Amino acid sequence: MCFLLLSLSVFTSNADERDELVMPESTGIRFVENVGQITDQYGSRRNDIDFKVNTSTVDVFIGNGHIHYQWRQEDKEKNQIKTYRLDVTLKGANKNAVLVKNSPNGYFEKYYNENVNDVTARSYNKITYKNVYPGIDWVLHSEDGKMKYDFVVGSSADYKNIQVEYNGATSLQHVDGRLIVATPFGTITEDRPYTYEAGMHYPLNSNYVLEGNTLSFEVSGITQNIVIDPSLEWATYFGGTAVEAGYSVTTDSSFNIYMAGRTKSSANIATSGSFQDTISGLNDGFIASYNSAGILRWATYYGGKGDDIFFSITKNTDDHLLVAGVTDTSYSLATSGTHQPNHGGGQSDCFLLKMNTSGSRVWCTYYGGTGKEQENLEYQVYVACDVNDNIYLAGTTLSDTGIATSGSNIAQSSRAGNYDAFLVKFNKNGVRQWGTYYGGTGVDNFRKITFDNSNNVYVAGEFESSGMAYGAVHQSSLKGKTECLLAKFNSGNGARIWATYYGGSEEDSPQGLGTDDGYNIYMSGSTASGTDIATTSAYQTVLNAGLSTGVYDAFLAKFDSSGNIMWGTYFGGEAVDHSGDLLIDDAGNPVFTGSTASASTISTQGAHQTSPGGNNSFDAFLAIFSPVGNKLWSSYYGDTNQDYGFGVAMIETGHIYVCGNTASVVNIAYSGSQNTLGGSNDAFLAKFTPDTSAFIFQPFTQTTHCDGDTFSLKYGTTSPFYTGNTFIVQLSDATGGFSSPQTIGSESGTTGGNILCTMPSNANGTGYRIRIVTTNPADTSYDNGNNITIYQRPAKPTATNNGPVCSNDTLKLYATTTTSNVTYTWTGISGFITTQQNPIRTSLQTGYSGNYIVSVSKNGCYRKDTTQVTIIQAPDKPVASNNGPLCTGDTLIISATNISTGTTLSWTGPSAFSSNQAS
Repeated sequence: MCFLLLSLSVFTSNADERDELVMPESTGIRFVENVGQITDQYGSRRNDIDFKVNTSTVDVFIGNGHIHYQWRQEDKEKNQIKTYRLDVTLKGANKNAVLVKNSPNGYFEKYYNENVNDVTARSYNKITYKNVYPGIDWVLHSEDGKMKYDFVVGSSADYKNIQVEYNGATSLQHVDGRLIVATPFGTITEDRPYTYEAGMHYPLNSNYVLEGNTLSFEVSGITQNIVIDPSLEWATYFGGTAVEAGYSVTTDSSFNIYMAGRTKSSANIATSGSFQDTISGLNDGFIASYNSAGILRWATYYGGKGDDIFFSITKNTDDHLLVAGVTDTSYSLATSGTHQPNHGGGQSDCFLLKMNTSGSRVWCTYYGGTGKEQENLEYQVYVACDVNDNIYLAGTTLSDTGIATSGSNIAQSSRAGNYDAFLVKFNKNGVRQWGTYYGGTGVDNFRKITFDNSNNVYVAGEFESSGMAYGAVHQSSLKGKTECLLAKFNSGNGARIWATYYGGSEEDSPQGLGTDDGYNIYMSGSTASGTDIATTSAYQTVLNAGLSTGVYDAFLAKFDSSGNIMWGTYFGGEAVDHSGDLLIDDAGNPVFTGSTASASTISTQGAHQTSPGGNNSFDAFLAIFSPVGNKLWSSYYGDTNQDYGFGVAMIETGHIYVCGNTASVVNIAYSGSQNTLGGSNDAFLAKFTPDTSAFIFQPFTQTTHCDGDTFSLKYGTTSPFYTGNTFIVQLSDATGGFSSPQTIGSESGTTGGNILCTMPSNANGTGYRIRIVTTNPADTSYDNGNNITIYQRPAKPTATNNGPVCSNDTLKLYATTTTSNVTYTWTGISGFITTQQNPIRTSLQTGYSGNYIVSVSKNGCYRKDTTQVTIIQAPDKPVASNNGPLCTGDTLIISATNISTGTTLSWTGPSAFSSNQAS
């Protein structure tokens, strides 16, 4: 569980007039490390202090399980300074807790004095004391300009170990769930604790318990431990004195980041030696590359005399960049020898650029005909690469030529009448493989592209035209003015496989598209429709959360590989909300960005930014949902001016990158390359760091088991755990609850792999779930996402036989079990198999001797038993003869021949005759 407790700020810090203070552009709470500059009143170093935090009213010093608050008041009449100190102590805490410094910022202090000479004290936005109590971490951080601290309690830890002692307070009062700590110089108020579970952010009932001067906590409804939400690692503006927007972002295998967009600025864009270092037109495209620490590697303009805008960027498996845009520059953009080196002749064309990761151009081609390939400024063209490095371009066109290729498989070889969507495939060298229109008499476009694991290609767009659905899909007809259209194509030949509308009676448009490993498709977008969006029991079933009417919400929907909806939900509040791009993370969670003007229902507790930056303005947002449609985490990102989230990307470590456009002057940049707004609007790029956590790979398909089964669970991690960590797989009860979980497997390690698990022998039910709990750091994963059925095995059968038997006899096998309605299967020597309960085997041979096994099965679960069969070789049949017929008084002579060696002869006859002689 996690307590979010309001704190403020702490001994004295001596500086002389030579000391340097380097300030970042934005101010707020920051934790400045103690490198020897903190001393007591006698000038002795305070090595028990790790950090100081300065505010306008109180100094805060942190270390050794303490927070020390120190107030200062100046008495001008007496020309003296009065001080007062409040000590907050974690009673019984680990004095040797490991300190982890998180999120460094640009602020530092450099000291030149008798204690420390030419020493730099760095500053951080978050610090963590690991295992300050057993299994409990103490995390101090800055939020909304205030210092807060969390206790992160692992699943095996006891939160009741946490006890906070206040020394120096004149009074402690527990009022309306808050704690008010009074001193002669000031008051500290600890807000009501907020506590939630890890898996789904379910809030728990929690309260302070105050006994004397010691504070503890009472929590009810605990079923699992918590996770720490994604935190902002760095963020930067990108722009000059005019207007910029970042529309798309991607990453390479070296964890570098690339943002593409548009700019009107003539300075502060291109780096020295870049491909194009000066702006050429009113709007030029730009590409900016950063390393994983947020340092700008290079940036370039790309454009000519007209308007040139990049809307999409991706990379292939060779780490080459593919960038797509729209241009009305009629020359100089494309390279010779490409698919279309010359402008098509219309007002605007699409263009496709290939670059290496150093910013050097490989080739560039126009794509368009004599009409326009642009219908408005936003989301006009999209580029994606498949696993074979083929390149796909999607957009909209008014051109009758230069778009589609011929062939019977192409979905549509000619334009239908208005703007039509198009989809085209190139090989890695830019040679077109096929191209198709897709549209009707209305205005239609494709905006997004993605692929499944079989390399089928999916596209999504906004359509006005009716009659564009195809196949047995979710929605076959247009219901409103504009509708989302989701279509599946064969990547090999461009043939349409299916297409479905998605939307209601108003305007609906997609902005994000992705697939998971289970061939499911996720689509995000914007909608004004009050019906036909959300499914029953969705996260949000009502437009605008029922707080207003007729205002756009974002939406998120999941479809299966056949185009049938699995679930759909609204995402928004009382004002306008729009989705941006979308991705699927390694845990199978859809992650999407966007923009919101809503003041409620957007963020989750404890998120990076829980409230909007201003009234009646847009903020960007970042949201994470589970594969079954539950909101896991969501945060605002922005301030009082307009901020929009457009692009999102993720690297293998789980770090998330968001880009967009901002006019806000604060609460955007953070430890970035550019920390001030350059003009009226800048692009921004932000990096969010995930909690160190484990996840179960999706889709999870091992959903049917027998009690006692063993199976291998594949799992991953967002980042490496500490040495000594153990991954523990837990099984819920039959209703999915983890109040008393059972451990079914474990593995020591720091990164992902496979864990061998064994289902308990007493398990039986249809609603089980599994999750992974870790120990260093303590964390609990989301569960596997769908119910697991565990059947009990039937009772062990008893197998017997009528042996030993001779080869000329009949073998009889018998099986019994106390479980009813089972299926019997016997297997034995020389291919013997039967499903009879009590089978008979004839024509025996001695080679049929051995083990005969009976299995009884029910619901795919079985038990077995073995019986040993012995078959003895029967002797040859004897030939009997006599000397008859005889008269009475004669002597009867009987004889036997063909007697097998080693056999015993026995004669029997009338009147109790018997003999063992051969004759």
